[in-house]
Amino acid sequence: AGANTALNNLITVERAQLGSAAEPHQDGTPITIPHTTYLQDSMITIVQDFAVLVSPAAIGLAVGTYFQMDTEILFVTEIQGLNVSIARGQRNTAAKIHPAGTLIIPWQSCRLEMGIAGLSPGYLSFNDNMMRVDSPTICRITAGTYVRVNNEIIFVTAAHATLSQTFAIVRGVSSSLVATHADGVSVSPVSMTVVQQIGGMN
Repeated sequence: AGANTALNNLITVERAQLGSAAEPHQDGTPITIPHTTYLQDSMITIVQDFAVLVSPAAIGLAVGTYFQMDTEILFVTEIQGLNVSIARGQRNTAAKIHPAGTLIIPWQSCRLEMGIAGLSPGYLSFNDNMMRVDSPTICRITAGTYVRVNNEIIFVTAAHATLSQTFAIVRGVSSSLVATHADGVSVSPVSMTVVQQIGGMN
């Protein structure tokens, strides 16, 4: 890595959280900063249908929303104080045991639902400049926002004038690769800033 020239913007991080792997990142890579809370229970088992969180409000949980613990996505069915009733193993993830103190982040992802709206039925092709999703409110899609579809970052420019749940988009933002994406893949919001470290991160 090159020498840092913006010490006031330098932060220390622990890599490879929530089941992810540490990878190199070049300058301009988008960085997301999610709200967090933690599991207060001593442990939750694979079959347990409730969890006690340190602060459900800290990550904006409400009935009908999702959150992530490690690699598992969970759906909120009821909230009473710090006690959250849950449906396990959502969005094609598997239920697993989670120890006390497990990091929790909100999961604000919808699904690609092009149907016949695109150039290729059932896909967002690499030539499409319009995108349709199943629930824009869940993944907070509005004009001027960024979303991630697989490894591609997409900028949303405007809502379509006549087609519901459909948006005009700019593809391959921040040096991400424009690709074809099948209906049903996750579409997640991305809050953008940039890496300023000369030479990027190794």
